[in-house]
Amino acid sequence: MRKLTLTRRKALPWALFPLNVCVRDEEGDCTVGKDRARVVGEIKNGEEKSFEIPDAETDVTVAPASVPRWFMCEKRAIPAGSEDVSLAGKVRYSPFLGNPFLFDDPDETTAAERKKRLRRASAALWIFIASAVLLVLLCGAAVARGIWGKSDPKTGPDAKSLPAEFVLNGLRVTLNSDFGKKEQENNGSEETVLSDYAAVTVIFFSSDSIERFEDVSADDYLGWTFDSFAGDKTLETSPGGIGYVRSVSHAAAEGPTVHYVFIFRDQDGFRMLELYTLCRFEENCREFFISAAENAERVYPER
Repeated sequence: MRKLTLTRRKALPWALFPLNVCVRDEEGDCTVGKDRARVVGEIKNGEEKSFEIPDAETDVTVAPASVPRWFMCEKRAIPAGSEDVSLAGKVRYSPFLGNPFLFDDPDETTAAERKKRLRRASAALWIFIASAVLLVLLCGAAVARGIWGKSDPKTGPDAKSLPAEFVLNGLRVTLNSDFGKKEQENNGSEETVLSDYAAVTVIFFSSDSIERFEDVSADDYLGWTFDSFAGDKTLETSPGGIGYVRSVSHAAAEGPTVHYVFIFRDQDGFRMLELYTLCRFEENCREFFISAAENAERVYPER
C-alpha cells in the first residue's frame, strides 16, 4: 500500500458536505460510473488528508456519497508503483453537470473529456436562454394585443408625459407617467410596465443557473441572447456605448413589433431589460428607449 495525499481546495458548491474519496479495485463496495470503486475515506471543504491506496494501477474519484447517473465524476488515473501520490482539486460550480470535483493539472485524456462535458453544459445553458427569450417574445406579443388593441392609442411619448421611475426586478428604469405596472402573474422573475404605445419588461436570471457565472460578462450573455433570437435581428451599440439586440417579431395581431434588449450584470445574476413597441411607432420611441436603458441602474435593498 502507498499513501495518497489529497487537497480539497475551498469552493462554495458542496461546501457543507464531505465528499467520498474512491479508488477502483476488485473489492469495490460502491459503483462510480461503470467501474467498481472502494470508498477509502471522506474529505471536507478546504481539507488536506491522506489515504491508503493500492500499489496497482487505479483511478481516484472524489464525489458525494450518493452519485446520480448524470453526475460528472472525474477520474484521475494513478499508475502502478510504490511511490506516494499527491493530488489537489476543488468542486466546480456547474449545475448542469452536478457541481463536479475537478482535479488540478488534468492529463490530455481527462482534459479532452472535461472539455466535451463542459461544452454540453454550455449548450444546455444556451437552450435555457433561448427558451427564456422565446417566452419573453411570446409574452410581449400577448401584451401587445392587450395594449395596442385600443381604437385611438398614443404613438409615443409627448410633452404631457412626465418622467416616472419604476423598479423592476431590482433595476431602476426611468420612463414616464404614461406607464403603469402590470399585475404579476408568475413567480416574480419577470416584471412589466405598460403604456398605450410601448411595454418594458425586466427578467432576472440568477447566477445559480449559469455555468461559470464569474467568467461570463454582460457582453457574453448578450451574445448568447442574440444567437437565440430568430428572424430579423442586429447587434447594435447605443450612443453611450451599451450593446443591445434589436429584433423584430411578427407575432402581434396589430403588426410587427420591435424589441430592444439590454443585459445588466450584477453579483447575483443578469437582468434582461426589454423595451418593445410596434414597428410603426419605433421612430417615436427609439430615443426614449435608449435613454431609459442608458440611465437604468441597479437598486440594492436597505439592510
